[in-house]
Amino acid sequence: MLRLGNCHSVVTELTCVLPLCPLFYLQSNLIHYLGLSHHLLALNFIIVSFGKKSAWSTAQVKVTDTDFDGVEVRVFEGSPRPEEPLKRSVVYIHGGGWALASAKIRYYDELCTAMAEELNAVIVSIEYRLVPQVYFPEQIHDVVRATKYFLRPEVLQKYMVDPGRICISGDSAGGNLAAALGQQFSQDATLRNKLKLQALIYPVLQALDFNTPSYQQNANTPILPRHVMVKYWVDYFQGSHDLLPAMVANNHSCMIFTSWPTDFAVGIRTRRSYIKWLDHNL
Repeated sequence: MLRLGNCHSVVTELTCVLPLCPLFYLQSNLIHYLGLSHHLLALNFIIVSFGKKSAWSTAQVKVTDTDFDGVEVRVFEGSPRPEEPLKRSVVYIHGGGWALASAKIRYYDELCTAMAEELNAVIVSIEYRLVPQVYFPEQIHDVVRATKYFLRPEVLQKYMVDPGRICISGDSAGGNLAAALGQQFSQDATLRNKLKLQALIYPVLQALDFNTPSYQQNANTPILPRHVMVKYWVDYFQGSHDLLPAMVANNHSCMIFTSWPTDFAVGIRTRRSYIKWLDHNL
């Protein structure tokens, strides 16, 4: 498994940063307050409006929008190579707190296009449903359903994918979903084709302790301070916002951690290094 950084890693080229700013939050919260829409729906409408990109193919990469077993996906296909008739593949799950962003915005479209071209691979970017349209565990069900469909022998044959060279990957909340999918698939004896790699980019992997070193260091970081991350968890589980103060204070868990690593330099933090790692291992 490749794990890139932690959930509050320094923003770099790889991180596919969403175009968020305090003004967007204020606008969405005002819309929510006026009863016009849910604040997450309003915020995501702004994000997608600023960044949505159509499925444009290039000479090197064919891009198409389709659905796998009812789940929308965007597929990126690298150009065929005579010396490599079967391609590698990455199933990619975007981040956004289980509530924001899209496989069809520029940031993820460009990352997946780069992977498809440089790896000569087929990239499947999953457009799973978001909060508040659905809540946990429906996001997991969407990515599992789409990936199982893709792993069918006839589908892999259609896209000329090597069944022994398939990776699951995702960033932030998408890394959380990728990890959940990887765990399920590793224990599913009915799957004929298995995943070879799991590459998680600053994944959100736990909601038991909001006082880890990374949460302490980034408690007031713009865009994703600690209290906002806690809100995403509460919304994902369809919980009550009355729980927020207790969760931020870590009173929601009896877990006590006495020792934490202090070296936060571990992790590959650039898109080029991420793709290079996939190239060497997939």
